[in-house]
Amino acid sequence: MQSLAICQMNMMQILLQKISRRSKVIRKQEKLVNDNLKRKRIYLERDRFDLMSVLRKSLEVTEERELLQRQSLQQPQHQHQQPHQPAVVNGAANGFSA
Repeated sequence: MQSLAICQMNMMQILLQKISRRSKVIRKQEKLVNDNLKRKRIYLERDRFDLMSVLRKSLEVTEERELLQRQSLQQPQHQHQQPHQPAVVNGAANGFSA
């Protein structure tokens, strides 16, 4: 009977250690998330926090970045394109001389 009690006590200690380890990981993740939210100026604790406004702003910023990226990709193409001019060799067009 005493060995059963010792075994149960050992099992409880093991379970509590596992819970403690998990809670450290959970606390670390929670701190990471909270730091990221603060950095992005998202304050979930506020009474009138509006998730939809945060999502709209995020969408607007993303669309603006995509538009700027597309514009920057198109800009060099327009600078390099020049009208085609025939080659002139010894005063004759297309390399043929008269």
